[in-house]
Amino acid sequence: MRNSMHTKTLTVGMALLACLLAACQPAPAAPTPTAVPAPTATPIPEPTATPAPAEPAAAAIGDVLASPNWEVTVLAVQLVGDQLYDPETNGSVLADEGSSFVALGLKAKPLGDLKAVPYAALMIADENGQPHGAYYSGLQAGDVDPFSIDVSRCSMLAIAGGGIDLPAESTLQLVYQIPQTSLGKQLTFKFDDSAPVTFTVE
Repeated sequence: MRNSMHTKTLTVGMALLACLLAACQPAPAAPTPTAVPAPTATPIPEPTATPAPAEPAAAAIGDVLASPNWEVTVLAVQLVGDQLYDPETNGSVLADEGSSFVALGLKAKPLGDLKAVPYAALMIADENGQPHGAYYSGLQAGDVDPFSIDVSRCSMLAIAGGGIDLPAESTLQLVYQIPQTSLGKQLTFKFDDSAPVTFTVE
């Protein structure tokens, strides 16, 4: 009986000792979190501006301008005033109120198959970019004073889509009405596809 009690006591003691040993064991270490790299932002490509086609550089009076269709030289510009002689009526024509007649002399030679130029392609733009079409025109073959060439009214032909026949090199006189407020300021003449010509009229 004593042996039985002794055995039970020994068993209980060993169980307690095992519990104490288990309690003294260090707790298992928690796993260290692994750093996840943040996603790399992909830069958004910025749109590239497409450069506009360059306008031809402006020329001056006396410059020879060559284009695919024409060789053009503006020879001179002359302020006519508020009256112009009209050979068709054999009298003077008054400019519109607030405008003056300006005559432009030039030489033009066709370089290709094109042998005519529409009046709509013979414009003078004032300092505000407002276009003005020819009112009178005249041409003569050869090298002559452009302001000695007789002119005839062409404003109605211009409205109807007419033009000037240029089968060979010719000298032309074109007469425009320009606002008097544009006198002394930069004006620009454009002959079809050739470079613009800038000038002033006093």
